[in-house]
Amino acid sequence: MKSKASQVAQLVLVSLSDPTTFNYAINDSPYSVFSLIYKGLIDENVITTKLEPGLAESWSISADQKRIIFTLKTGLKWSDGEPLTADDVVFTYRDIYLNKKIPTLYRDFLRIGNTETFPSVQKLDDLRVEFTFVEPFAPFLRYAEKLAILPDHALRSSVLSNDANGNPQFLSMWGTNTDPQKIICNGPYQIESYTPAERVILRRNPYYWRKDVQKHPQPYIQRIVWQIIMCLSAVKTAG
Repeated sequence: MKSKASQVAQLVLVSLSDPTTFNYAINDSPYSVFSLIYKGLIDENVITTKLEPGLAESWSISADQKRIIFTLKTGLKWSDGEPLTADDVVFTYRDIYLNKKIPTLYRDFLRIGNTETFPSVQKLDDLRVEFTFVEPFAPFLRYAEKLAILPDHALRSSVLSNDANGNPQFLSMWGTNTDPQKIICNGPYQIESYTPAERVILRRNPYYWRKDVQKHPQPYIQRIVWQIIMCLSAVKTAG
């Protein structure tokens, strides 16, 4: 008799290290599952490298190239079923990436030139967000593909409240000891379980927006096992 797991389409990937956090904004490790569980406003076609619609179905650039308006797809949802709207985009950029109290490497992605100048972001309506720049900022569209959108409803309170040291509680959110069910995603997968030094198991996000031409949900692979293989040969002792 086949086990339930064997009847599910799955893929096994290998990592050389445990994840250090499940908080996308403060992660600085190359070993992470974030590319599987989060998406940005734009996607990059892995074959042509051209930019394509992601969470945003379209975008328009002003004649002077100082304003970009993104229009989100209708009906987007987070992995917990909550709606994903322009509020999430504004929150992610303004309250996380551009927040000086949050030490995220992604803030430098948004720095214009060598100055302390950054884009401003505002909500136009539930589906439209406008970014404004002091000068044309050509790399921004590529960065909009890399920068994941994070959930306002799940994280805002942690950004606005401080710990005993005066730091945002956000910095301790979604560590590797967090219940996977509490990690809210918008990508093709969500975290089902994590066993340190062994594996991360991801399952298909039932609210992921992408479908094929027959309206079948994607991705087709329902389960990913992110196997952790510690490279002991790389560990050397002094002497």
